[in-house]
Amino acid sequence: MKRMVVLVGLALGGASGGVSAEIEDGLYGAAVPENAVFVRTIDTAEVSYDLFGVMVPSAELPDGVFVAFAPEALPSATPGAHYTVVATKSDPAVVIEEPNRDNPSKVYLSLLNVDASEATLAVAGGGPDIISGVGTGQAGARGVNPISVSLQARVDGMVTEVDVVLRRKQNLTFVTRANGSVKVINDVYGPVFEGAAK
Repeated sequence: MKRMVVLVGLALGGASGGVSAEIEDGLYGAAVPENAVFVRTIDTAEVSYDLFGVMVPSAELPDGVFVAFAPEALPSATPGAHYTVVATKSDPAVVIEEPNRDNPSKVYLSLLNVDASEATLAVAGGGPDIISGVGTGQAGARGVNPISVSLQARVDGMVTEVDVVLRRKQNLTFVTRANGSVKVINDVYGPVFEGAAK
């Protein structure tokens, strides 16, 4: 089994079972509904998306941006949950549920494994795993303390380095693929789905 390891140099801020992001209504044209469901797309090219039995036009889901939906707009989704829609070799729109974001005092690192056999996020220099054993089509996450860091991602011989300042409410997602590529995305929150606004 091929194992993908993403190495990151940073200071861990204690274990956290979930992830968190504080959402501010001021970022939106409409108020964020209570228990909103957040959905984003990454590198997809569909005209519309089937989100839990509800067809949503791609124009409503800008790439890489979490859009807020009222729970009643996506009744089969988990209230308060985060989802990412990604394209794989076999399916142009796979919906992956991400861990909960529940502690605004932390910065969250998320590992989204699109189609690699297994992905792990670890501290550089032989340090411990931050997020381990994330299977195909799954996501894992961990909260860390805000810090300036140099990130090093190693995937199947490919190395990606990036210097970042981790600040509260500015979380990062690492997207891994079977070809060894790693894409680093700043988590961004955008509009409220117009069908969700009251």
